[in-house]
Amino acid sequence: MNGKQNGKERRAGNTTYRHPDRSYETIIKDSDFDLEVHRLPSYQVTWTVETIIGTLYSTSYGAKRFLGNREKEFETEAGEVLLSMNPAGVFKEQVGLTIKMAIK
Repeated sequence: MNGKQNGKERRAGNTTYRHPDRSYETIIKDSDFDLEVHRLPSYQVTWTVETIIGTLYSTSYGAKRFLGNREKEFETEAGEVLLSMNPAGVFKEQVGLTIKMAIK
């Protein structure tokens, strides 16, 4: 793994993922639905090298099958990169959630 992204498209399951051209809020506003927005209190998530890699593997775009026989190589390099950023191997993320509801 040399830090380069293989391919120009993000894999997702058996297809590729393409982010919508318009925001979800705009899509709802342009529909026959009313938009209701709820912002929840933010919270902190603590990640380790293992939980970051495990979470990546649980996604459709980061499944182990995309690595072929390079799973161990990926885990080693990802671990080295993460530990170079924080030798303690603990990463804190502040998460904010907004719920956008389409109401009829």
